[in-house]
Amino acid sequence: MVSIILTFALPALTTLYAQFKADLPLATRILIAITSFTRNTVSFCCWRWLYFVLLAILFAQSDRGQLALDGALLRLPLAGAINVRSILARYTRTLSLLCAPYSARGYHGPG
Repeated sequence: MVSIILTFALPALTTLYAQFKADLPLATRILIAITSFTRNTVSFCCWRWLYFVLLAILFAQSDRGQLALDGALLRLPLAGAINVRSILARYTRTLSLLCAPYSARGYHGPG
């Protein structure tokens, strides 16, 4: 809501204030300065955000980035513990499938 006011409503009022050449309070002048700054730099910020997202995606696809992402996911407070248990369950399930043929035939090791 505030961004809509700063983007559309206040610039219209700024031209009105400029026509009257009124002496504005400090708070209004600061708000007008913020509005003009935002309108002038919105496209720059959008491009910078897009560039950052693309760099993050490319980093996450590299080996080092994947390792960093996995490490960060394991350190999350609640989701990290759930992720560790999920990985452990998947590992033990796969291990039991690999060991099942040997235990069914009574395999007791080499020799």
